[in-house]
Amino acid sequence: MTEFAKSFSTYCKEAEFNTIAFWAFPACTLFSIWLLTTLGVKIFGRRGKLKTVFVINRAWIVSSLIAACILIGLICFWHSRNFFAQRPWQLSLLISLVAAMLVPAVSLIRLRKYYSLQEIKEITDQPKTEHQLNNSVIAFAKKAFTANKYYFLIPLFAFSLLSLHFYKDTNLITLVYDNSYSMQETTALDALSETFSGLESNNEIVLTTLE
Repeated sequence: MTEFAKSFSTYCKEAEFNTIAFWAFPACTLFSIWLLTTLGVKIFGRRGKLKTVFVINRAWIVSSLIAACILIGLICFWHSRNFFAQRPWQLSLLISLVAAMLVPAVSLIRLRKYYSLQEIKEITDQPKTEHQLNNSVIAFAKKAFTANKYYFLIPLFAFSLLSLHFYKDTNLITLVYDNSYSMQETTALDALSETFSGLESNNEIVLTTLE
């Protein structure tokens, strides 16, 4: 927790709040979520017993978690390429990720308030009898609500896959090439060739010379 606090403090100090790029990520994240939600509602629409209110909130949940999944992938990829050393966008991406995770949480809370005998009719078709309400509709609505919770596994699944892919950190190797007059060039080239052939693919090599 202490390391996280130190890193977060560093992100805040390095963040460029007065630049367009800093606010572009949160703005694009929210716009992408809205666009995906709109398209999702129009493409899939109402199906079965669930009404439009439920479909819209479910679309918010799925769209937001897809955006969170993309952000996690972007953060992991740029971190592996040491991109943040040149562009201090960590805080901006974290704000975007938090926003993308808050939207589905709010949607779940909004859906939860409909699960009562009085409000259940707002998200499902009105039952013909009280018996159908107690046994069929409520059970169906509860299953649909529980299914929405599983969508939260999307970012976790993405993070797990990326963690496996980036399990090996990049090694920074510095080689000094002796190009002085006392050094035979063929000997140096043979040494470099032998060194490179024994290295793995996850290496970043910096080659310098003495002169």
